[in-house]
Amino acid sequence: MTTNIFSVLNIAKTGLLSQQLAIEVTGQNIANVQTKGYSRQEVNLETAVPRQIGLGLLGTGVQVRSITRDFDQFLFNQILAEGSTTGNFGIRQDIFDKLEIVFNETSGRSLNNELSNFFNSFDDMAINPTGLPERSTILNTAESLVSTFNLMGQSLFQERLDLDVVIAGAILADVGKLLEYEDDGGGGSRQSARGKYLRHPFTGVSVAMECGLPDAVCHIIATHAGEGNMVARTTEAWLVHHADFMTYEPFVKRLEL
Repeated sequence: MTTNIFSVLNIAKTGLLSQQLAIEVTGQNIANVQTKGYSRQEVNLETAVPRQIGLGLLGTGVQVRSITRDFDQFLFNQILAEGSTTGNFGIRQDIFDKLEIVFNETSGRSLNNELSNFFNSFDDMAINPTGLPERSTILNTAESLVSTFNLMGQSLFQERLDLDVVIAGAILADVGKLLEYEDDGGGGSRQSARGKYLRHPFTGVSVAMECGLPDAVCHIIATHAGEGNMVARTTEAWLVHHADFMTYEPFVKRLEL
């Protein structure tokens, strides 16, 4: 009889404690009704573990299972995803804004103009190989081009870019062409059997990885050409990509007059 009385009192105690906690949580919700960003809390109750007796299982009352926040999980996940995406694009915009200043082609000395002047000076010398003015022009345009590269290098260093990765990627960007093309036996070249299936960005990455080069350099090799437009490039890869196309498109896609 004593055991039964204690069991009843214990059920009453756990019930009161559970409801007391629920009242406290309700008070917390009321106190923060005007708090920005607060989400309502809810007490989840469950049946306590029953006790085995001769006739079967006997209930032992109620207990608190958990306290949860009442919010829309889907919207919460969307907010987290959008916040991460916004931060990602914010960082990219900040980097690109700084690079736009470095590679400004609208005013002052630009890399594109310096490269065009440099190669045009060779065209002039090809017309008059013995001309002193033409040779002097080549030296002047070369010095100007080197100066432009130095200025850009200093600016990029200030942006804390990995110049070692940029230089290595730029040098090795077309290493895969050694496998994409082969000697045609007549002093020229032709696309190899492998090159018909795999362009040089793919074979270049294979060679670089086999030699144990860092992934950052392999990434530049893989994305410097048009194939890289399908993925996100690192800042170093963007630099090599634009430098590569600035020395390619002006001569391949230029207007013939």
